[in-house]
Amino acid sequence: MHRVVAVVIPDVILLDLAIPSEVFGRGVERDRYSFEVCAERPGAVSSTSGIDVRVPRGLSALDAADTVIVPGFYP
Repeated sequence: MHRVVAVVIPDVILLDLAIPSEVFGRGVERDRYSFEVCAERPGAVSSTSGIDVRVPRGLSALDAADTVIVPGFYP
């Protein structure tokens, strides 16, 4: 199984996170891909839309990633 991890950075652009979530995290893809999100620290991460993203894992999730995605964010 191919492991895809998205790194969620504060002020993440939700659309940029939603696209890989839909491509790799949908139920029909679960036999091909493992998708998860991580952040510097687990917990709530702010977005530019005012909605916090709950991130369960820290950066250690990157250790086993085959593909790493960094969604856009507002610097």
